[in-house]
Amino acid sequence: MKSRLKLAALHFNENSDRPQAVTKQDVERYDVIQPKYKSGGYLVRKVHVKATYGYVEQLLQETIEQCNTGGSDLQEEDPKPLCSAFERPGKATAIQQHKSRFSTT
Repeated sequence: MKSRLKLAALHFNENSDRPQAVTKQDVERYDVIQPKYKSGGYLVRKVHVKATYGYVEQLLQETIEQCNTGGSDLQEEDPKPLCSAFERPGKATAIQQHKSRFSTT
């Protein structure tokens, strides 16, 4: 799962600021769509250039290098979850605080 998240982040970083596509006559490209929720209306969207996958070559190079050297600079252990930094009250304490918050007297 972590690998998928990291790949998604790499893909986003590489393709987040794609320029708008242009025609051979240097006219910016747009697309007109008609979604159902518009009930016959339309939307105009910019057409961007196709996504690139240049990071894949770098990943393959790094993987081959790591396999050949036998070493790994990757983090061995999983980081602690963010919620571990907070103290959780016991169930009885939480219920008591919740009830006292809504008491009218």
